[in-house]
Amino acid sequence: MPKDTQAGGESSKARRDWISIMIAVFAVLISVKAARDAGRSTDIAAESLKVQQESMENSQRPYIGVEPVLIGHGIATFQLKAYGGSPAKIISITSSCEFTHFPPRLEDGGGGSSGFGGGEGEVLNPGSIRLFTCEHPKEAPNPLVRGVTIKGIITYRDIMQKEHNCIAPR
Repeated sequence: MPKDTQAGGESSKARRDWISIMIAVFAVLISVKAARDAGRSTDIAAESLKVQQESMENSQRPYIGVEPVLIGHGIATFQLKAYGGSPAKIISITSSCEFTHFPPRLEDGGGGSSGFGGGEGEVLNPGSIRLFTCEHPKEAPNPLVRGVTIKGIITYRDIMQKEHNCIAPR
């Protein structure tokens, strides 16, 4: 075989080898980019799922509110009302109420206070109401009771088993 033909064959082979290497490098770069894009897509999908779950939980979350208090004959009655799209299970109620008088009298001590509890384990469905009462601690209720102050925290669990607090107004 002549030298020129041999040199031309080796040159052609070297060129093919370089082209093969370039194609392999290009294929590796495309694979790395595809893997990176797949990772980003996975992160975006996970974030989207998290946002959807939070949105669903917020739309289903129950809220408990304390409705206006009625006072009569030394007994104050108030109500817990459930709002939202799902039931609320009451875990605990730690509250008290204090009566206010007008005019304040020394023998009344400016008011009386009474604690109340109960309701643990009770489920409040949306729109349902739970009444609570507290009584003036004196034997003869003062007819001049003008108001009552409720203090406390109502802890409840939603259908996702997450705990929430309703803080009774002061």
